[in-house]
Amino acid sequence: MKYSIIIPHLNEWYLLDIMLFSIFNNFKYNDFEIIIVDDGSDNLEDLDFINYHPLKEKIKVFFQSNIWLPLVKNY
Repeated sequence: MKYSIIIPHLNEWYLLDIMLFSIFNNFKYNDFEIIIVDDGSDNLEDLDFINYHPLKEKIKVFFQSNIWLPLVKNY
């Protein structure tokens, strides 16, 4: 069974880093993916840390441009 962890994101990359660290250390299953949906962050360069993260193979990032939070979650 494959698990998907969906994370809506807007401008708080440091919290995202903490969350990914927590998932990396505490999630006990190996068959999962992390989907990050960015809702128009001001500085997309802040997400560059994902390229060097231990879970980078499991992370997918999608970008939207300032749509409403429930629509981001549905995306």
